[in-house]
Amino acid sequence: MSERKLKYAIGIYLVMSHLVLIGLAIALYFANGFSIDEFTTVLAIVAPMFAGYTTSILAFIIKEARVLSDASPAVNRVYVLFSFLMPSILVVVIAISFWLKAHNQVFGDFEDFKRFLLLMESLFAGYAGMFIYSLFEKQAPVGATVKQGPDAG
Repeated sequence: MSERKLKYAIGIYLVMSHLVLIGLAIALYFANGFSIDEFTTVLAIVAPMFAGYTTSILAFIIKEARVLSDASPAVNRVYVLFSFLMPSILVVVIAISFWLKAHNQVFGDFEDFKRFLLLMESLFAGYAGMFIYSLFEKQAPVGATVKQGPDAG
């Protein structure tokens, strides 16, 4: 697989999987699985990570909008496997944890669930740093000043 094809595939996969997680949280809220306070806390934990790498993915897609040929180098199968395996495991674990909390199983209370969710998102941040930002340029937050040149650092 070429690096460019992997970027598009993993980018679409990550954005869609996080939208599914947000959709699941909304559905569980409407099914009375979460109170409004719990629901907003879940979104407050999940949304920032989603926004961080989605910005990098969308910046790549916009920058590449007029590129029609693929001259990017090939990447090996192990890199492709781990690019998809780690977020897949994490998305499944988070989705299951949403379901279990909404049905009052496993977690003693919402604080236990919240700590677990924060831990999972922290693990994903490590993955994002290693794989996502190796494929996509990390974007500066809106309004941030980016230093360039020899004095940047």
